Amino acid sequence: MPRFGVLGTFPPAYCGLASFTASLTAGLEANVADVGVVRVADGTPSSDPRVIGELTNGSPHSIAACANLLSQFRRRIAEEIGFQKPSSLAFLKSRRR
Repeated sequence: MPRFGVLGTFPPAYCGLASFTASLTAGLEANVADVGVVRVADGTPSSDPRVIGELTNGSPHSIAACANLLSQFRRRIAEEIGFQKPSSLAFLKSRRR
């Protein structure tokens, strides 16, 4: 079974990209894929079972924990809008090692 780790906004965040990420993960699961989401935290925690972690802005511990979670997936998808947040930029830099 293919496994995908996704980094991006995700419900309950209310934006187009969060809706897109939810649809993308549902589509991947419908095609027999295992999906784990690390959502860019917006202050409202998600109760969705696909959310395996939350990337918190300005938290080195959060960045390291989320990098570790996503490293467990062979395929990773990072939503572009999240790159504008400092936590997402630090996360991406940490993965270049």
